[in-house]
Amino acid sequence: MLRAYELAGFALVFPVMRAIGVMLVVPLAGWVAGERLGTAALAGVVAIALAVGMLALDAARDRSLGLAALGFTLLAGCGTALYILADAQGVRASGDALAYGIVVSATNALAMCWRRRADGPPWIQLRGYWLASLPVALASMASYLLILWVWTRAPIAPAAALRDTSAVFAILIAVFVLKERLTNVRIAALVVTVAAIPLLRLG
Repeated sequence: MLRAYELAGFALVFPVMRAIGVMLVVPLAGWVAGERLGTAALAGVVAIALAVGMLALDAARDRSLGLAALGFTLLAGCGTALYILADAQGVRASGDALAYGIVVSATNALAMCWRRRADGPPWIQLRGYWLASLPVALASMASYLLILWVWTRAPIAPAAALRDTSAVFAILIAVFVLKERLTNVRIAALVVTVAAIPLLRLG
């Protein structure tokens, strides 16, 4: 994923990766967890993946996705689907979303510290960035714990798809905070996403 970001940028890689992940979770959840989606829920998942893909298409106007970037993005999408499945099954097996989430987050933090060990201790790398990084870290942790809790009570694929409606909020932030242009493709993606949410509930 990080390599894909380096090659093509976040705005293009992230929506493509998430769309691939959402679509792959459907057959994987059926195979591993025995979850079969109804027609409405399946249509909702496909619609949200389509909306996320439309955002990638909009971003592609400014930057093309080369073969190397495409390959790393596909791998990242596959990895996304696998970690969604692993987290959903893991938190169900543990029976405690909070404990599972804290252990996984601490493990990830240690792994990232080891990966960036050449840059020095993490507290040195964060010097001067505490005020900006702390709220982001807390929001990310809260989001992760919430989706873990949802997976203890809801099917994997629809919940994963619903989480990716966060792209809607990303568009709104881009338009109203960052003053980016609201293109026709972005408007269409918003409409498709909003229409897909009731389908997930009906399925």
